[in-house]
Amino acid sequence: MSSLYPEHYILCEGFHDRAFWYGWLLENGWKGDRKRTDERSVKFEHDGGYPCLSPENHLITYILPCKGWNNILRSFGIRYKAIQGEMNAAQEKREPLGRYKFILNVDDDTPIKPVDEDAEETTPVETFSYTLHIDLVRSKMKSLDPNTIEDDDCFYLADRHCEVRIVRWQVDTPDNSGLPAKQTLERMDCAAIRTAYPQRTETVNRWLSSRSEEDRPKETPKEHAWSYMAGGDPEHGCDDFYRRVWSDEKIRKELEDILRDNGSWGIFEEFAQQ
Repeated sequence: MSSLYPEHYILCEGFHDRAFWYGWLLENGWKGDRKRTDERSVKFEHDGGYPCLSPENHLITYILPCKGWNNILRSFGIRYKAIQGEMNAAQEKREPLGRYKFILNVDDDTPIKPVDEDAEETTPVETFSYTLHIDLVRSKMKSLDPNTIEDDDCFYLADRHCEVRIVRWQVDTPDNSGLPAKQTLERMDCAAIRTAYPQRTETVNRWLSSRSEEDRPKETPKEHAWSYMAGGDPEHGCDDFYRRVWSDEKIRKELEDILRDNGSWGIFEEFAQQ
């Protein structure tokens, strides 16, 4: 497969991560291009990739939920091998080589282990303290290209024609009231909403703490985020909730501060500047 455009891939865990990225791109002038298909798609991913075209129509980004964090490196490996084959064919024909950027997007605190790319299923093992530990990513990149160049947590493969960067959802704060304990997209969004609209947080906290023991399921990050959604924007559902946070100027400002603090904002800015 050849492309007229440079290609970006955002490999994320699930649908809500996809919605969050999609909302950011739309807010910055990108256009959904749902008729376009990713011909490198692999079978274990959700059938839910969102292709987007940049404002100047010169760049394609595929936002791909990978059916769980333990498939992200696996998805990258399969795609990179396909890209390698395409680049080798282009070199033989003396055609220009494509350029590719991959964003590996995960929650911060879920462990992961290397997986067999040919296996039907993968099994997480609590080996590391958080997902995509840098040593694990480094090992994966080196296995695909022994000449991988590493520069400040960014990896370059295929003679710098393929760039790989990691984005982790994380927000550290001494005040955890009203926030999920687990480092996830939900915690990040809730932290932004808490600062932008303190009264909403008070309402959500009262509701969550008022439930009887029998009405309380096992605590998850979803109960906080979905309580904000149900109380503030219930008509559109969860997918739109994660997408529309970018259209609220107060929440957007807080998200920007959070992403600056965890080192991810530069990547978001790159998309905004395309």
